[in-house]
Amino acid sequence: MGLCHSKTNVFPSTPEEKEKNTKINKQIQEEAKIKEKNDNSTYKLLLLGPADSGKSTFLKQLRIINKMPLEDIDIENAKYTCVSNLLLSMKLICQNLESLSINLSDENNKEYIKIVIDKTDEVLSDYKEKKIIPEDLSNACKKLWEGENAIKECIKVGNTINLLDSAEYFFGKMNDIFNSEYKPSNDDILHQRAPTQQISETIIPILDSNDKLSVFDFGGSRYQRMKWAAFFDNVDLMIYIFAISSYDQTLLEDPSVNRLVDAEELFKQLSENKILWNRNIVIFFNKIDIFKKKLSISPLSKYYPEYKGGDDYAEAATFFAKRFLSLNANKERTVSTHLTWATDTRHCSTIVKLTIQSLQQYALVNAGLQ
Repeated sequence: MGLCHSKTNVFPSTPEEKEKNTKINKQIQEEAKIKEKNDNSTYKLLLLGPADSGKSTFLKQLRIINKMPLEDIDIENAKYTCVSNLLLSMKLICQNLESLSINLSDENNKEYIKIVIDKTDEVLSDYKEKKIIPEDLSNACKKLWEGENAIKECIKVGNTINLLDSAEYFFGKMNDIFNSEYKPSNDDILHQRAPTQQISETIIPILDSNDKLSVFDFGGSRYQRMKWAAFFDNVDLMIYIFAISSYDQTLLEDPSVNRLVDAEELFKQLSENKILWNRNIVIFFNKIDIFKKKLSISPLSKYYPEYKGGDDYAEAATFFAKRFLSLNANKERTVSTHLTWATDTRHCSTIVKLTIQSLQQYALVNAGLQ
């Protein structure tokens, strides 16, 4: 038997019922709009932190993990940056061997050092147009890397001359990079270092989702930080990235300031910012691979006398985690911490996915859908 409904069962018979039904329909429509918005959301992320902390590297990882390929122009620029990182790192070492009192194991290598110092700048200025590295320069770099122990000794104390963290990585890839057919791999692109000069916004579609990330990347030097506040409105998440390995280094713009002390002070200032006051924060303690290696050769207690954990990695990481969490001005916000290795895609993939999931969950809670 079928079911029959009279009109009085379909439409409210009193003004009160009509008004109640109208309110219910309106609420349903509003909730549907919110749900639709959150099913197709664009989340605004800020990548903040000091210079040379790995912010741009993390942005590249976001692209790689979400299957967003680089444009041809990006790859071409990356090729130049990799060549530049290699040559300028070798030049910096050659220029500082004497001041670091590191003696050559073979005096005949002085001629190769002279070639590197004299030719690097000229070659780089022409490279984008000519795409050529003269044989005498590439040969000099290879001879020094393969046969001069002083180069490797200098890398061990590279923090004293602000040597690029990835210098050794690029030295190990000389044969590839000096090849005229060289095309940077994802690993090469992740290891390269090019200071961020302008504020950039990158829209990244989230893999297996209708949502997108609107990621703002900022230069981290002191003079660039004054531009940040103009982008603080309507932020969904602040990701603060600093190099935990920089505890024994100083700022390029002010050698009297320890880099990690500067990172702590910067985080404190951001946590006190009234526009960002109610925003959750994720802190990435980046470059843990370098941090682990450094602890045994560059004692943390030399720079932080209150630290008593020796070269124990877990103790050292916990020491800094407690320091940063204590600097958070708003104790009501959620502050998450992750130990990160931004040049390692497999390591970053899990952290990226967790961060995106928590961001989406937070947005749903704010919208009253959970």
